[in-house]
Amino acid sequence: MQIARGKFLKPDFNLQKWGVNVVYDFSMTRFVPPVYTPYRNLAVRIVSRVALIADDFSNNLINRASEHPNRASQRTDCAFEHPYRQPCVLRSSFVLSDRTLCVLRSSIALRIWQSIACIIQSTLWYADEVNGSKAIAFWLPLKLGNCLSRFFFCFAFSILSVTIVCFTEAKRGGFSLELIHRDSPKSPIYNPKQTHYERVFNAIRRSFNHVNRFNPNTAQADIISDHGEYLIDISIGSPPFQILAIADTGSDLIWTQCKPCSQCFDQEAPFFDPRKSSTYKQLSCSSNQCQTLEGSSCSDDQTCLYSVSYGDNSFSRGDLAIDTVTLGSTSSRPESLPKTIIGCGHQNDGTFDNKTTGIVGLGGGEVSLVTQLGDSIGGKFSHCLIPLSSSSSEDNASSKLNFGSNGVVSGSGVVSTPLISKEPKTFYFVTLEAISVGNNNRIVFNDSSEGDLEGNIIIDSGTTLTFLPESFNSKLISAVSEAIDAEPIKDSRAVLDLCYSARSDLNVPNITVHFTGADVTLSPLNTFIRISEEVVCFTFMGDKDERSLPIYGNLAQTNFLVGYDTEKKTVSFKPTDCTKA
Repeated sequence: MQIARGKFLKPDFNLQKWGVNVVYDFSMTRFVPPVYTPYRNLAVRIVSRVALIADDFSNNLINRASEHPNRASQRTDCAFEHPYRQPCVLRSSFVLSDRTLCVLRSSIALRIWQSIACIIQSTLWYADEVNGSKAIAFWLPLKLGNCLSRFFFCFAFSILSVTIVCFTEAKRGGFSLELIHRDSPKSPIYNPKQTHYERVFNAIRRSFNHVNRFNPNTAQADIISDHGEYLIDISIGSPPFQILAIADTGSDLIWTQCKPCSQCFDQEAPFFDPRKSSTYKQLSCSSNQCQTLEGSSCSDDQTCLYSVSYGDNSFSRGDLAIDTVTLGSTSSRPESLPKTIIGCGHQNDGTFDNKTTGIVGLGGGEVSLVTQLGDSIGGKFSHCLIPLSSSSSEDNASSKLNFGSNGVVSGSGVVSTPLISKEPKTFYFVTLEAISVGNNNRIVFNDSSEGDLEGNIIIDSGTTLTFLPESFNSKLISAVSEAIDAEPIKDSRAVLDLCYSARSDLNVPNITVHFTGADVTLSPLNTFIRISEEVVCFTFMGDKDERSLPIYGNLAQTNFLVGYDTEKKTVSFKPTDCTKA
C-alpha cells in the first residue's frame, strides 16, 4: 500500500514499527497521516463519526442561510465528490448556486474534521512515541492547544465564509415576472368585442410594422413603434408607484410619463410624480450614464435630457434620472432595484395606447433593464411564451419572464447557440445556418443575398411572425408546399405567403431550424396559425427589403423555454409546455 509523507510524519520515521495503514490527508490531497495500530480502528471510527456530525451541522447551517421566502427547497445533486460520502446530495434553494453550496458544504465539514482529527492523532501519535514518558505532560498541552486554536479558528472562519457568500449569492438569486399578452383578458388593452381570429390578424399586422425597426441602416432613435406584444407590471420610486409598461425587446430605455407633463398622450392611470419619490435623482450632463446614452443632451441647469423618437412620429422626451424600480415576482417578494436608470417623460406623444404608461426596454444596450440588472442575475434571463390561443382564453395561463437562477435553461432537450455581439447592441443576434423541411430537404442559408453568415438573424419576442429574405423564403415555401398533400390557397387579405383550406388539423412536415450548434425542431403550433375557421397559414414570411435583418419571431418561440446568457454569450432552447411552466 502506498503511504505518502504526512504532516506529522518525521523524515526518519520507522514505518515498520508503526504498522500503519492510512486515513485521510487533511490537506485534501491524499491519504497519509499515521495512526498507531492498536488505536487505529477506534480513532478512525471517532474521526469519521465526528466528520459526519460536522457535515450534517454544516448542511443545516447552509440550508438555513439560503432560505428564501415563499420558495420551496428542492433536492439537487451535487457534482462535487465528497471525501466520505459520495456523491454528496443536499437540499438547496434557488438562491444559492449548486456549486457554491457544494464548496461551502465540503469546506466547512473538512475544516472541522481536520481540526478534530488533529487533536486525536496528536494524542495517539505522541502517546506511543514517548511510550508513557513524562515528556507527554510537557508536550501534549502545547500541541493540543495548537490544535484547539486551529479548530476554533477554522470553525469561526467557515461560518463567516458561509454568511458572506450566502448574502452575495442571494443577490444573484432568481425571480420571475408575468408577461401579459396585449390580447389576453388580463390585459387592459384586451377588447372583448373582437373574435379570436381578429386578434390573431391584428398581431400579424403589427409584425409588419415591427420588422421595419430592424433595419441596420436605420438609426436607433428612428424605430417603428408598434407598442409590442407583451406588458409587465413594474413600480418606480419610493414609495413604489405602479405602472403598466410595454415589454420591448427592440429598445433599451425604461421610461414613463411624468408630472409636470407639458405634452403627453392620454393615459387612464395617474402620472408618476418624481417629487414624491425619495429615491429619485436627476443625472448630470457629466455623468457616464448621460454621455453613453444615444440622443442625450443638456438642459440649462446642466441636467441630462433624453429623447427617443419613432418612425411613426411617436416620441418621448424628458429627464434622465435614477430611481428605485420594483419588479413584482410571481413566486416571492417583490425585487427592488435601486439606482436604476429611467427616463422621466415630460413630452410624449404619438400612437401610444391610453391603457399603458411607458416602455421597459429589454434589449442588450447599456440602459436596458437586463443590462442594469447585471451581476445580480448573472447575466441570465429567459422567457416561456404560451400559444396565442391560450393567451386569448379565459384561463389563468400566462407567459413568464425569468431572471437569474430562474432564468437558467438546463436539463434534457436543451440546445444552445452562440450569441453574437454586433451593432446595434440592442438586438440579440444569432447565426442561422439552414432550415430543414422533413428529414431530407435542407435549405442552406448562405446565399449572397442573405449577407454575412455570422449573426445573420435576430431573436425577438415582440414580433409575431418569422421574417426571412425573400429569396430564401421562396425556397422554404416551395419545400413546405411540396411536402403537404393539399392545394395552397390565397390569403383573402393578401398578407401571408402560404395558406391552406383546412377545418381540421393539417398534416404538415416537421421543420427544423439549424442555428450554429443548435437544431431546433418546431411543432405545427410554431409553423402554422389558424386565421379563420377554414384557413391555416404558414408563419414564415419573405421580406423584400434586403436592408432589413431577418427576425425569428415569437410564434416560432411558443412553448419553448428560451434562455439568454449574456456572460457566456449563448441562447438556449428547450421544448416546454409554457402553460404549465
